Amino acid sequence: MISFITSNKGKYVEARAIIDGLVQRDLGYTEIQADTLEEVAVYGMNEIMARLKEPAMLEDAGLFIEALGGFPGVYSAYVQKTIGNEGILRLMDGVSNRKAFFKSVVVYSEPG
Repeated sequence: MISFITSNKGKYVEARAIIDGLVQRDLGYTEIQADTLEEVAVYGMNEIMARLKEPAMLEDAGLFIEALGGFPGVYSAYVQKTIGNEGILRLMDGVSNRKAFFKSVVVYSEPG
């Protein structure tokens, strides 16, 4: 059994379709401000493992918009909650390059 650390039911359902034996655990963890998704995810996993002491995984993701220098990137969830899609589109007013990519990082750890 692997605990999937998330409060997002949809994210859990998607992961469970890929990895059999996952159990959703909404434990909460500190999401630091960092330059990369990897840093955020590893920090969160270290915090979780200090409390959980069993196999676990978590996922962190972000939207990276080329014309905005990769923004919102690691801050995607916060930006979505504060200015939403309309705010991002306002930032891109008059910008013809609309290229963007979505990146997801999964961290797995177990005791020892």
